[in-house]
Amino acid sequence: MSCVDLLKEKQPKVAEAFRNLMEVTFVDGALSIKIKELIAMSVGLAVNCPECVKGHTRRAIKAGATEQEVIEAIAATLSCLGCPTFPRSELVFEVLKGGKTLRKGL
Repeated sequence: MSCVDLLKEKQPKVAEAFRNLMEVTFVDGALSIKIKELIAMSVGLAVNCPECVKGHTRRAIKAGATEQEVIEAIAATLSCLGCPTFPRSELVFEVLKGGKTLRKGL
């Protein structure tokens, strides 16, 4: 059983509230969905959440983010987070390359 499934089973109101938060947050507003997903991808890198990184990278691409925009978001993350960005960003490159593992580092 995944953590998400366990949360749905044991804390259904919390799981539903989180789902609702995601739905109302990731809509076009002053910031586009694409920009919000790139921000969320960067936060995922910062907090070292692999599933967040992969999921938000996929959703950013689905929302129209180009490879260059994703790379620039990683660069912005690097400027704030520093060296931990490098190994964590491998997850982004896996998504960009369709799940294929890339070389270590940038």
